[in-house]
Amino acid sequence: MKAIALETIAFFLIAIVSIMVLISFVGINIPQALKQGYCSLVQGLVGFLPLPESLKPSLPAFCKEQSTQQTVYIEAELPEKISFEIAAYTIACW
Repeated sequence: MKAIALETIAFFLIAIVSIMVLISFVGINIPQALKQGYCSLVQGLVGFLPLPESLKPSLPAFCKEQSTQQTVYIEAELPEKISFEIAAYTIACW
């Protein structure tokens, strides 16, 4: 009975590893239209794996959120207005 259980677990682990390898190969050259679905699938699989954070595989570069920079010119002269505008832009961007 133990041999059947161990064999089933081994097949299950091999299947999971095979699926992850297949997804990683497909993920290299994936069309733009499928990237969002692929990224959510990979994030779900990575979240499902019972591994510590240090052992979980990293997401592909196109799945990570891109941060954008925006230059804002503050034309106020009073320090109170400058600090208020900086705080307002910080909260808006957060």
